[in-house]
Amino acid sequence: MAIFDASDDTVEMLSHLLQHAGLRTVDGHASDISDGEFDMSAFVKAHTPNAIIWDVSPPYAQNWKFLQLMQAADSMRGRGIVVTTTRLRYLKTMPGFQNGDFEILEKPYDLDLVLSAIRRVLALP
Repeated sequence: MAIFDASDDTVEMLSHLLQHAGLRTVDGHASDISDGEFDMSAFVKAHTPNAIIWDVSPPYAQNWKFLQLMQAADSMRGRGIVVTTTRLRYLKTMPGFQNGDFEILEKPYDLDLVLSAIRRVLALP
């Protein structure tokens, strides 16, 4: 399970939650990606996460576009995605939103909802 969020506190909280639920986690920082200092394909190849939590944060359009590119990458085939955001209403207007193959949670979210969404993308009981 990979976690990407602009907030280190959120990454730490989600990592702790998922590890407590028995999942192995790796994390990345959204700012490294937006700064061009991060290769998502290399990360996925190195860590082989079966699912990714991706926070669409400011700049929303740029992070949304990256999510779409990430979903289309061969390295992402078969990997579930849970999207989090504070601007769900805005994301619903973005190209490809209706066709997205992901779970989506609006912040602030309940941690039980995060676990439920992860279980759905991983098809766990």
